[in-house]
Amino acid sequence: MSKPARKIPKSYTNVTGRMAKRDGGRVAFESLLEKDFFMLLDADPQVREFREQPLEISYRDQQGTTRKYFPDVLVMRHAPGETWLCEVKPRRQIARKWAELKPKFKAAIRYCKARGWRFRILTEKEIRTPYLENIRFLRGYLRVPDRPQLEDALRAKLNSMGEATPFELLSSLSDDEWVRADYATSLWRLVATGDITVDLTTKIDTDTVLRPAVRGDQTHHA
Repeated sequence: MSKPARKIPKSYTNVTGRMAKRDGGRVAFESLLEKDFFMLLDADPQVREFREQPLEISYRDQQGTTRKYFPDVLVMRHAPGETWLCEVKPRRQIARKWAELKPKFKAAIRYCKARGWRFRILTEKEIRTPYLENIRFLRGYLRVPDRPQLEDALRAKLNSMGEATPFELLSSLSDDEWVRADYATSLWRLVATGDITVDLTTKIDTDTVLRPAVRGDQTHHA
């Protein structure tokens, strides 16, 4: 991937930094809302790759002066021809600065239309959902070492049950709460890797239904 068109500066008003990706790379974010969006992209198996501050677009402001606009992220998805150019901003900021932002967004729409891309504006309404909270919860389990004996037992038991809640599955494996706690760590790792599937659009809790992953399943993972 090419280098960003703009280097993100240090800010005294926003939290900036770099986020580790599943593929071992890192991506720079300019706000916590941006970081949350990157976390969603990194968890989505339909996303082939994404790049921050990907390109520069020239536009004219309200006074007719030529300016430069740097959209936040370019998202390339696996579906043929499905590429998004995205701007990530809080709803309140968009409303407050709409007159300033409108010419930038119109230029981005024209830029995308010429290339068969889609321009998207994403706010906390689209990003900060129960799905994000689930991804955030599961993400930590990706760093847990795999334990084949426990994971094989969990898969085998869930396959025989068809579906189960976490409590039902863990209780079926042991009456000892400490053993169940040990299994639980491996259970959530399997959910994070997509080896066990759940509905990630609703908050994960004790009533969450676990199901065996189906070969070729495209469910989002953490």
